[in-house]
Amino acid sequence: MWTSSPLSKALGRRAAITPANIMSHLVQPQLRNFVFKGLKMTKAEFVEGSSQAVAALLVGGEQSSFDVCDPTLSKVLKEEAGPIPILNAVDKADFSHLRLVVGGSRTTMASPERSKIQPSCVGDSLVIFTRQEDFRKIPEWVKNVFALHISETYCRDLIRRHGFSVQFAVDFQLDVSDRDAIESRKLSQQWVFESGLMDASFEKSPDWAIVDINGRQGGNEYWK
Repeated sequence: MWTSSPLSKALGRRAAITPANIMSHLVQPQLRNFVFKGLKMTKAEFVEGSSQAVAALLVGGEQSSFDVCDPTLSKVLKEEAGPIPILNAVDKADFSHLRLVVGGSRTTMASPERSKIQPSCVGDSLVIFTRQEDFRKIPEWVKNVFALHISETYCRDLIRRHGFSVQFAVDFQLDVSDRDAIESRKLSQQWVFESGLMDASFEKSPDWAIVDINGRQGGNEYWK
């Protein structure tokens, strides 16, 4: 977990070339524009904020700092062998990828509404919480042939009715020190940040959580 192994990416990872993954790359710029414009911040500002979050968690090298992370990630970190390194500096931070979850958030999938939802993934960029009742009068083959459940029109309608959430992945190059070590070392990691439920107007300021570090949770794809 805290070794100098190659960067492990949970979001935006290289995958087989398929129509869904090609579409994922094509829509990524549009999704970034939609989200950052709505949040009234730039990509650089988000990266700066995420760097400050990483610094706050690692500066003391304390396990208890990670209690603020997603509970499943926090549990994994506590079970990890070895001490947490102490951060000296964030040498570099780069925005890697954005994943838009249309039609809900983590709390949606933890509610009774989960039984009515069929998640549909478009590559690594888009997850759509399709409501089965929305297509009850449409033949299954028509829905699939014309991709009605992942169309832009349907996504906009889901966002209007049920909101959305976002996962951001940021790649970090960190300078850290192990306890009692004389020399520092370099650490490459990807951290995934997740928003709470947001609405189409972006009126509510979302809560943020760290849900994955270096692919330990596989991107924390809670809808699977």
